[in-house]
Amino acid sequence: MSRVIKAEDIRLQSEPPEMPQPRRSPPQRQAILDAAQIIKAARDRARVLLASAQDRAVAMITEAANKAAEQEETAFHQGYQRGLAEGKKEFLGQIKGQLEKLEAILQEAVNVRQAAMELAEEDLIKLSLLIAEKIVRKEIQLDGEITKRVLTEAISYLGGATKIFVRVNRQDLPTLAEGEEEIRRLFLDAKTITFVEDETILPGGCIIETDLGRIDARLETRLSLMKKELLEVMEGD
Repeated sequence: MSRVIKAEDIRLQSEPPEMPQPRRSPPQRQAILDAAQIIKAARDRARVLLASAQDRAVAMITEAANKAAEQEETAFHQGYQRGLAEGKKEFLGQIKGQLEKLEAILQEAVNVRQAAMELAEEDLIKLSLLIAEKIVRKEIQLDGEITKRVLTEAISYLGGATKIFVRVNRQDLPTLAEGEEEIRRLFLDAKTITFVEDETILPGGCIIETDLGRIDARLETRLSLMKKELLEVMEGD
């Protein structure tokens, strides 16, 4: 038997164990891979820019060293007139100061570039997740039976359940009602299937609670999993 009741009418005696989440659909998985590719490309570009900045700094130091060699010869010649030791000491002091300045400039360039890389990466993650979220929301708009498909996929995790509560947004209730007989055929062991109206759940998502376990397939949960997978893909590069 199936029926629709309000969420506040349900009181579960104990919290069922959390079950594995349904697999992401191809558009969602592709969104994750596309987002990871965007971030990887940006990260590679930042590395190239950093290497270029370091090369320029090395070139500056090399040029300074070459000029220093020329200055050394001049300084030594001048040193004969006012004292070789004094001229060498003055020369070394000048060169040391120049090298310290160049070193500071190089380190600052590295620090600034690293900070820019981290900031750009964080912004790209946010942008990529926003794109992925739009793809998922568009998928929900185009596929009015997505909640029913999530239920179908959950069968592999909920085989043998006898009592099933499906929490969904009011917007998805008509679609589930139309496919009630099909859903009941999928849950052969279920004695009761109850569709529960829950306005805290966004359209396209659901929470399935049974005597064997619980599956959280809400939109925000799926997006959270997408973020986790995106970060895992990035860390693997």
